[in-house]
Parts: sequence; C-alpha cells; structure tokens
Amino acid sequence: ECDCAGFKALSSIQGNGVNKPDFGMIGYILGQVCTLKCKHCCESVPYIENPIIVDTGKVIKDIRKMAAACNTISRMEFIGGEPFLHTGLVEILQEIIATPNIGYGLVFTNATVMPSDKLIEVLKHPKIVLNFSGYKSTLSTILKNKVQKVKQKLKEEGVNFAFYNSDSRNWMDINHYEKRDLPDETLKEYHQKCFMYVCHRVFNGEFYGCPHQYSGIQLGKIKKYPYEFIEIHKLSDEELSAQLIKFKSLDFTEACRYCNLPYDAEIVPAALQL
Repeated sequence: ECDCAGFKALSSIQGNGVNKPDFGMIGYILGQVCTLKCKHCCESVPYIENPIIVDTGKVIKDIRKMAAACNTISRMEFIGGEPFLHTGLVEILQEIIATPNIGYGLVFTNATVMPSDKLIEVLKHPKIVLNFSGYKSTLSTILKNKVQKVKQKLKEEGVNFAFYNSDSRNWMDINHYEKRDLPDETLKEYHQKCFMYVCHRVFNGEFYGCPHQYSGIQLGKIKKYPYEFIEIHKLSDEELSAQLIKFKSLDFTEACRYCNLPYDAEIVPAALQL
C-alpha cells in the first residue's frame, strides 16, 4: 500500500531463486529485556522468567539464513524488548545494509535508552528506518525526560525518525491462551482478517508465525506445530525455502485456536505499566 518511490525501488529486488518465498515483513526479536514493563506487551516480555538477549553473531547468522532462503524480504523489523539495549545493533544493521534482497531495516524503540554515536551514524543510512513508540501518558516523569533527551539528540544529529502518538490509539489485550472451540472455516476467516497474521517473528534461530504464537511458546502455553514453528538452521537453504512456502500456504495456524484476535480482544490503553 506504499507509494514511496524509494521503497518501491528497494522492495522490487528480484532474487535468483525460482522456488523461494517473498515476505513483506519479518520481525527479529533481538532480546527479551526492556526498560518498560507493559502489561499488554504482545511479545509478553514482562512475563518471561529467564529473558535472554540474542548474541550478535547469532542474529547475523539468522539474518543471512533467512535472506538466503527467501527471494525478497521487503522489511526486516528489529524489536524486543528494547532494541537499543542490544550492544551489537550497529553490526546487525550494517548486515541489513549489506544484504541486497532485504529492502530496509526498521528499528522500533521506546526511546528511553540513549544510542551510541556509532549507532546514530548507522541510523542515518537511507536503508534504515527508526520508529519511536511515542508512549507518553503511561510513562513516569523520569522516563519521559529520557525520551525527550533521546529525541533531541537524534534531531541534532540529523537522524530521521517517525514518532508514533500512542496516546491517540489503544492496544488490544492478546495475552490470553485459552483454546477456542471454533470450526476450521471460522479460523480461516479470522486468520485472513487478523492484523497480526503477517507479523512473522524470528528469534534465536527460530521462525514463528506471529507474536502471539511466539509468546505462547516462550511461556509454555502453546505447542510447537510443524511448518508454523521452524528451526531454521536444522534445514538447508532449499529445505527452509520449501518450509516457508508451505507456511505461507496455511489457511490458519494451530496457534489461532489459542488467540482472541481479531474480534474478541479487549481494547486497553497503550503501554499500561505493571
């Protein structure tokens, strides 16, 4: 749905593989550590008992594996937790810049962590996009002051960024994992209308269909089902391509049976803190 000529140029790259999938977006979860404790975090960060930050070398290895198995990845998002807490973010973004069949990298930050000078330089690259979460009404005064300092620093350094006004929109409470007794045709309809069905996730060598499935598996609430959970390094590039194509052909995932989207999730304030 984007008419930006620059984006079209980046996302129209054609790979050499005939039987490789194209992805509009894949989100990489850099770590399960954050400066906030959002009650309704869709990655369930505050509820993970033994959080980890993925090693820089492992992240880069995962990016290369996914890029080799895909024809194009228009956008690779970096999320967490808080991406600015990852000490290897500079090298990770440099990998995105150097990978021709990845259109661009998008970094989400809550802006409570001051980026290093090296990170600021990488964030200026036209292939990297920075998005502020923009939480205001739910943050403490101390955190609000940190956000303003980060925002001012990036402006002074000439970094372009989008600032979401989260106070003008709400979240949905999807941190529920009760099984729903719904027919397959209904699940197919729900899957097609769910705004998260394209929000695929990669974390520490593993591919997940969506944030809810990822969170459910991390918390032990959802089982790992074939083709919607993939251990990417246990497969050759060709085998991974085939599994990703199989995933994209699914009418719905088994994780959909344990999700209250798209119609039954409660509307809640954005970034409400525990």
